[in-house]
Amino acid sequence: MNVRTRGTRGKLAVLLGTLALLGSMLPFMAGVALAATFTVQVTTGPNAFTPQNLGNITAGDTITWQNASGTHNVVSANIPATAAAWVSPILTGTLTYSGTFTVAGNYRYYCALHSTDVAANAATQLTTEQVGQFTVIAGTPAPTPVVTPAPTPVVTPAPTPVVTP
Repeated sequence: MNVRTRGTRGKLAVLLGTLALLGSMLPFMAGVALAATFTVQVTTGPNAFTPQNLGNITAGDTITWQNASGTHNVVSANIPATAAAWVSPILTGTLTYSGTFTVAGNYRYYCALHSTDVAANAATQLTTEQVGQFTVIAGTPAPTPVVTPAPTPVVTPAPTPVVTP
């Protein structure tokens, strides 16, 4: 006896179409960059921000200042015109302060308890000052996924089963 159930091919075609659509999106999803977090150690003495020059970070990245010794704060000095200025609370023990930076440009900062904005903004930051800097670069925006609808499966109805005795 040979009996087919109606609809199995149709369900399989829909499942295969869905898998094809998901597979076509993978190349676009691979280019999505995740934001990073960088840590700057804050200590007492020379080179009090380590690293003093964090270098380049990408827009959307976060910096966490981790107090390791002494009492400090983190205050913005010279920053891009459209960026928001900041003043951290006083950091003691192992307290941290974090900021996420989205405006491209060079950022200078200092500990107001141990240095000045003049030292932070100097053409060359001295390692004997509690100052630091980093540069935010514009990130490559993630590509907008182009979703091409899967072709509508053509379902040919199964023939009506004929049961032979």
